[in-house]
Amino acid sequence: MWGAGQDGLRRLAASQLVDTGAAQVNEVAAAFGVNTESLRRWRKSLEGTGLMGLAPVKKGPKRALQNPECSFGLNPPDSSRDRAM
Repeated sequence: MWGAGQDGLRRLAASQLVDTGAAQVNEVAAAFGVNTESLRRWRKSLEGTGLMGLAPVKKGPKRALQNPECSFGLNPPDSSRDRAM
């Protein structure tokens, strides 16, 4: 039903169903396949920051990189070469 890249619209639709009184929070959450806490956050974001608050935010890496050079596609220094010098 909802295509890729339509997360914001999905969140808006769910929020509006509750805000207009068309359905209860638990009904909308079940129909959209989310828990009631997610729906509560969506409604709060919509109220606080408008439509931009419903846009999905990409999260950063789960953990810090061990070697920052690797994040730019560079290979780590060759340790065997360093020992030869």
